[in-house]
Amino acid sequence: MGPRRPAGREDAFAPTRESPERGDQMETVVLHTTRGTLNPTTLSEARAMHNAFVTDGPRPGIEVARPLGDLSHNVDAPADGKEGLLGAKPRELLFIDYGADLSGREQFFSNPLAREAGDRLFSSREESEWMPAPAAFTFQVPAKAGTPAAFRRDSAGSRSVC
Repeated sequence: MGPRRPAGREDAFAPTRESPERGDQMETVVLHTTRGTLNPTTLSEARAMHNAFVTDGPRPGIEVARPLGDLSHNVDAPADGKEGLLGAKPRELLFIDYGADLSGREQFFSNPLAREAGDRLFSSREESEWMPAPAAFTFQVPAKAGTPAAFRRDSAGSRSVC
């Protein structure tokens, strides 16, 4: 028997739609971004708060997000020594999430428990949903089978896929 959840919160993240079957095809991938200023004073404190919501407790955020179509979750901080570059500020974080379903993404990020976790982590934040622009040229370079993606930086600091 696992830990008890607070009364009235057992189904706070219950999906309101059926989870996709393995044979279902995604129409497109949805991008959700959250950019905000941290409440904690250090990235270490912010990491602990974030990771506690994502992986700990009676209903970890990751277990809630996956049935709602979550495909990935990335957390980025301003580049060291580059404060102010293109608007990145100290004590900011950027979340980049990909999902298989727009309504699932919206359901997760509008849920009161997710909102409360965000309110504890951020003093202010902006969130948005993005989808591929129709008929726009785009490409992705996947990693070779069995190897992780790798990036190379040239002397000018530009990234390229290896």
